[in-house]
Amino acid sequence: MALGAIFQASASGSVELLILCAAGGYLSSQSLLSPAIAVALSRMIVALFLPCLLFISIVETLYAAAQSPVTSTTPVLLAMPAWALVILLECAAPPGESLFAAVAAALPGLPANVRSTLGSLLTPPFLAIVAALCFSSIPGAGALLVGRTSALHPLALTLELLGGVTIPCGSLLVGSKLWSSRGMLFGRSATGAGGAGGEDAASGGGGEGGLDARSVLAVVVARMLIMPIVGTLTLHLVLAVGLMDRSQVDPLMLTVMAMMAFVPTANNALIMAQVAGAGAEAVALVIFWQYLVAPLFVSGWTALALTTLWPKVVT
Repeated sequence: MALGAIFQASASGSVELLILCAAGGYLSSQSLLSPAIAVALSRMIVALFLPCLLFISIVETLYAAAQSPVTSTTPVLLAMPAWALVILLECAAPPGESLFAAVAAALPGLPANVRSTLGSLLTPPFLAIVAALCFSSIPGAGALLVGRTSALHPLALTLELLGGVTIPCGSLLVGSKLWSSRGMLFGRSATGAGGAGGEDAASGGGGEGGLDARSVLAVVVARMLIMPIVGTLTLHLVLAVGLMDRSQVDPLMLTVMAMMAFVPTANNALIMAQVAGAGAEAVALVIFWQYLVAPLFVSGWTALALTTLWPKVVT
């Protein structure tokens, strides 16, 4: 693949997300996407949109893998009865309580912060992943949901529609948060311009002051330069020591594994910060700058992966 085509594909995705960020900034400037609404939207994403996206994506992926004579999902599916038991116990727990919280409460020697962490593990996205794996472990279940002629095709369409708004909404939130703390875009404190920053911090936005240029640069360099180097070297090492069979490994799968270290931080990081009520402005800022440089770095690293990793799997 020519470098120009790789750069065009990378730039197209980044520009699309930047346009959505601009739309979020516009909505915020018109007071249509206030900090309170942004927090509510983040909670909707975590509670409904993201779980729908995860569930249908995993089911479709495992169903497609099951149809392939090369890929086997048996090791994953063998563990599904245990996950099904976890879900049943969680659903049977009293309202407002969770299985992990009950187990943690039964351990008196456990610190309070550890108990709180264990009790919060069963989030809607996590349960959606477990439910998708359990559903896919049932013989023939995937065929009921995947395909235009499947019996549950309307349900699949609904899940895809709900899950499809996750990424656009996340990009709108990035733009909205950048606008509400636009002084941070150039390293100035969001609270320096008056009381707006204080109001945003009080509303759960996490406005704790601006990041300096060196901090932003450090994050961008670590994510877009250092991590790709580590990821690429790790894959080369895995092939060199024989942990992957060169005669059977799929070159496309190898490239996707490498690209996981190339791409910018996902918008879900901002959603989690928004829901937690801390650090949302800083997360939005570093995500914004990562997307600005993504076309150059992602295209370069992808071209390098295509030229160096693919020949290594040719027998």
